[in-house]
Amino acid sequence: MMLTDSCKGTTVLIPMLVACLAALAAVLVRSRADARGGVRQRPWRLTADALVGLGIWTTHGSSLLLSVPEAGHDLPRHVLLNALSLLLCLLAALLCLKPARSRTGSWTTIYGRPPALGLGVTAAHLLSLKAAGFQLDITAYEGTVMLVINLLAGFVICGALLHAGRSWMQSRAHEAGMIALLALAMNALHYGSMIPVMTTLQLAPISLHEVLANQWLDALASFVALTALSGALAGATLDARVHRHRSHLVDSLTAANLELNRLAHHDPLTHLPNHSLFEEKLRLAIERARRDASPLIILLIDLDGFKAINKAFGQRQGDQLLIHVAEQIQSVVPQRHSLARIGGDEFVVLLDLESTGEVTRLGGHILSAISMPLQIENHAVSLTASMGIAQYPRDGATPQALIEHATMAMYHAKSGEQAYAFFEPSMNALARDHLLLLNDLRQALPRQQLVLHYQPIMRAPDGPMAAAEVLIRWQHPQHGLLLPEAFIADAERAGLIVDIGNWVIDAACRQLRQWLDRGISHMRLAINVSAIQLHYDRLVETLQTAVARHGVEPSRLTLEFTESVAMKDPERSLAILQRLHRLGFRISLDDFGTGYSSLLYLKQLPATELKIDRSFVTEIDQRAHDRTIVSAIIALARQLQMEIVAEGVETPAQKQWLCDLGCTFLQGYLLGVPVPADLLLAEGHPPAGDAVRASLNGDAPAWPAPHAATTPGSPDSVPPDHAR
Repeated sequence: MMLTDSCKGTTVLIPMLVACLAALAAVLVRSRADARGGVRQRPWRLTADALVGLGIWTTHGSSLLLSVPEAGHDLPRHVLLNALSLLLCLLAALLCLKPARSRTGSWTTIYGRPPALGLGVTAAHLLSLKAAGFQLDITAYEGTVMLVINLLAGFVICGALLHAGRSWMQSRAHEAGMIALLALAMNALHYGSMIPVMTTLQLAPISLHEVLANQWLDALASFVALTALSGALAGATLDARVHRHRSHLVDSLTAANLELNRLAHHDPLTHLPNHSLFEEKLRLAIERARRDASPLIILLIDLDGFKAINKAFGQRQGDQLLIHVAEQIQSVVPQRHSLARIGGDEFVVLLDLESTGEVTRLGGHILSAISMPLQIENHAVSLTASMGIAQYPRDGATPQALIEHATMAMYHAKSGEQAYAFFEPSMNALARDHLLLLNDLRQALPRQQLVLHYQPIMRAPDGPMAAAEVLIRWQHPQHGLLLPEAFIADAERAGLIVDIGNWVIDAACRQLRQWLDRGISHMRLAINVSAIQLHYDRLVETLQTAVARHGVEPSRLTLEFTESVAMKDPERSLAILQRLHRLGFRISLDDFGTGYSSLLYLKQLPATELKIDRSFVTEIDQRAHDRTIVSAIIALARQLQMEIVAEGVETPAQKQWLCDLGCTFLQGYLLGVPVPADLLLAEGHPPAGDAVRASLNGDAPAWPAPHAATTPGSPDSVPPDHAR
């Protein structure tokens, strides 16, 4: 038998392409089965097995289209034998590939069916050859070779599907290997079955027209089989895409649900557990502590003055500060303890420590970590915090009770200027009153309950009045007139201090305008500016707006800054003060002598006035050391061409010493007490010295202690202890 080169290529290529198509379809359908679970796998696996059988039959039949049998054949017999051949291939695949589908059964079942597959396909292919009109005179040698090849191919097909079922989709290379093995095994079954007729097979170049004319039925059957294989391949591919899309949607929904659950139980800024998750953890910890009789302690931490810093620097910088604080606390709290953020600037730690010494030691580490400075807009910002401590079961048996009592202890620590405090039952009433007062304070500005008093600043030695210092009071509807020490610290912690300070500036300018309208043109007002206000981005704009709104010259306002405030961030403070000075505002350096007293920065500050702190004035008539310090301050101010104001003048002896040392302005209870604006310049207003002397003799009620307009502990004059 002679074969042309083109015929040889066609004989090899067509079966290989058909086998590859069938193998690809079977493997993809099998993958769709593995992608499903339970009973839904069965139809897909049966389909995959059927595709293997169909692929084996079509691979063999497509090659026979090129054959030219030695004798003709009748149509009925041809159709019957081919139908039996197809049925036998399908049955062999469905029955013998079951172990590869189930991967269960006895040793005989698993390893006996691959040879059965090879024998069944061999019989099916021999039927196809018989249908094509070939005479099957099989020698012993040919039969042995055919059976060996087909049996090995059966093992390869079963093994490939078994292996694919166990580790499917590990990689693209793995997938391609399974398809190649199946395709080669299908071709091996074909060529193994062709061995008995190789000597009688005649192949010649043949056109498509000749195939359709002479073997149109076989061509139609092959076309239908190829269409079925292609349809199965397309269906499996489409199903895979739909499944991937559905899986993507499911994964997206699952991720979204997980994220929603995380957001519901975690703080989105610091990623710490939030209030609800912490309460649940605390509830479980209480149950465990009750069962095991183990200790349980919570530390509630509140940042001091954070709201004011947040308002001064902006929310973005405030968020960075909170993240910094969370990281600092995490750096010192062991992982076995739980940390959560339960409020805007409140953190809580759940501890299982037994010793109060261990608790206070860890609390000290936490507070030290929080106080580490952070750079915000090229400025070092340091925070302090207050801590309340509650213990189970002494201070409460529920999460709500423990958190509430820790909060009370925290407020007690703040009010007592302590770093931390353990809860005591007596704190209940104090904390309740404090919270009520804080709630009232939030409404003080909207309800117009804040008022200004003015204390005269007199030209030495006996007047006239040159200016007045602005002092704030709170006219509380239940508690009466409250001094700043009762509410300013809370205003700072609640983030209200900037709003209160802005109101003071506007109210002072409005009062100056009223005096100017009455023809009183010599008055100037001094306003204390706190550290938070100084570093508030809109301080300069607020001052400009206020003087413009009321038509007041900036030179009528003296802005008082303490040394500590000015030196906290020297470069930034200097830039702001110089800008204010250029706009015409007067700058006074308050409490001079009690802070840094840095001559390097003093000569750079655009201050026009120094205020001598009352601590040097109180015993100036008794202590030569104080007189020496005051004399040095006055000499320094004169050299720098600054005015000198002494505050806290309460006795004639103090006044005389200050005048003798060269002080130019005096302020204190001896010269004038803080009064409302309508009394400051009222005709016939009693001299302040007479009022103080009457108070000392018990003939008049004590004057309320004045205080700074914006900051607790600000350096305005206060009366002697017996006059408060």
